[in-house]
Amino acid sequence: MPPQLRPMKACTVVLVALILAACPGPPPASPCDDPTIVGTDGNDVLTGTDGPDIIAGLGGIDTINGLGGDDIICGGPGVDFLLGGEGNNRLFGEAGADLLLGGMGNDTLLGGPGADRLQDEFGLNTLDGGDGNDVLSGGVGNDTLIGGPGHDQLFGGAGNDTLDGGPGFDQLFGSSGNDILNGGADN
Repeated sequence: MPPQLRPMKACTVVLVALILAACPGPPPASPCDDPTIVGTDGNDVLTGTDGPDIIAGLGGIDTINGLGGDDIICGGPGVDFLLGGEGNNRLFGEAGADLLLGGMGNDTLLGGPGADRLQDEFGLNTLDGGDGNDVLSGGVGNDTLIGGPGHDQLFGGAGNDTLDGGPGFDQLFGSSGNDILNGGADN
């Protein structure tokens, strides 16, 4: 004869399942938590390989070139210059007034806090200035430009672009193509 479940045990199982579902997991990992090339807290010049790299500049004023492959590049705190190169790259300026240049692939550029300049000429790209007064320039592809908080300037370039200024007093400039411009709050 099968054992009978008591109602209390069934409730306990449901309660445990609800508690486990409500508990947050570990915080999301930084994109550069497991780098293949690492800088120092000083001023670095770092160059990737023809394959995929994860490059972390750390502190200082860094110049980082991803070269080929699908790279992930994190500048770290400081004024950094990040160049994606070929491949579909993800560039993270992080803290500081950074210059991020995509490359030949479909790239994602995130400026972070600070007055950043993000530019990508080719591919289907996403540029997000983050906090600060940023300048974002798309290229010939169908790009998505997000200004974020701050007084930003967004230049779509050729292609069918989506420009979202976000909060702050922003300037949005479409170009050739069918562009969508959203000034956001305060515009």
